[in-house]
Amino acid sequence: MAEEVYDVVDAQDQVVGRATRETCHRQGLIHRAVHILIFNPRGELLLQERSQATGTFPGRLTSSASGHVAAGETYEEASRRELLEELGIAVPLERVGFVRSHDPVHMQNITVFRGIAEGPFTKEDASVEKLTFLPLEQVRQWVRATPDKFTPACRAVVALLG
Repeated sequence: MAEEVYDVVDAQDQVVGRATRETCHRQGLIHRAVHILIFNPRGELLLQERSQATGTFPGRLTSSASGHVAAGETYEEASRRELLEELGIAVPLERVGFVRSHDPVHMQNITVFRGIAEGPFTKEDASVEKLTFLPLEQVRQWVRATPDKFTPACRAVVALLG
């Protein structure tokens, strides 16, 4: 399997080069990612618990679906791909905003999307352990009270929602 390659970007999100996933993470290069927030018709947010077997942030809660943007791929293309890979669904998505998440592993410019779906969901991606719908206010409270239970990027995405 070919190694993943990402666009390396500057602070203004302009492409300045390309590098492998491993190089981006090892050297702290800024690269692009997407986070998708799926709400059910009652307004509850779908969170995923990352698998204990995943390489980064095992067992932590994160957005409904998320992932890196491949080199040459748009944020929109990546969001649709990640939604299919992680949840097995295709739904209309709306762009919500943009955040930066810089943690010890990832230096990411993240575009956030939202969509509405009730399920059923299929966990095609081995990085997804469990899926749970929760009221958004409860998620906000948990992020404030127990931030280490969430990925750094998820905390930034929840902060974007207010």
